[in-house]
Amino acid sequence: MEPLKTIRSMTNEELVRKISIQEKEIQELKALLKESFDQNSFLLGKLDRHEIKTNLFLEYSQRWSWINKIIYILRELDKPSTSSDIVNLMLEFDADLRFNRDIVKYLSPHFTKAVKYGRIIQHKIKGIKGYYYILPGWIDEVTNVLKQEYKNKIVELR
Repeated sequence: MEPLKTIRSMTNEELVRKISIQEKEIQELKALLKESFDQNSFLLGKLDRHEIKTNLFLEYSQRWSWINKIIYILRELDKPSTSSDIVNLMLEFDADLRFNRDIVKYLSPHFTKAVKYGRIIQHKIKGIKGYYYILPGWIDEVTNVLKQEYKNKIVELR
């Protein structure tokens, strides 16, 4: 900031020009701040996803049955998920899956068995192709409907 004497000795045109330059600098700084904030939000989101994956990996065991792996991932995600969401996450941790040509077809019987045994439930939503898989504990025992907190998580996914 210029000393007060210098500002007082400036003409009106010089003051207007100086103020105009400073307003442009302020706008540039605001844009830079917004860009930094957006980038920070993006990186925080990536960090959250990475932490979830890291935590999953620490406990995930390749010795479990496929059904147990599916249930474990659903429990850790704590949200209704499609088979492709679950499979994509399993791919990151399970070396056995990487060598299959069509992983979803390979795991499809295991999803079917898990549903048949009552370990997971297929949840259909109108207007959405396919099913969301949910855990039995996510169903309200009185109304036999998906609990509201998990419905909200499906809305967040769309």
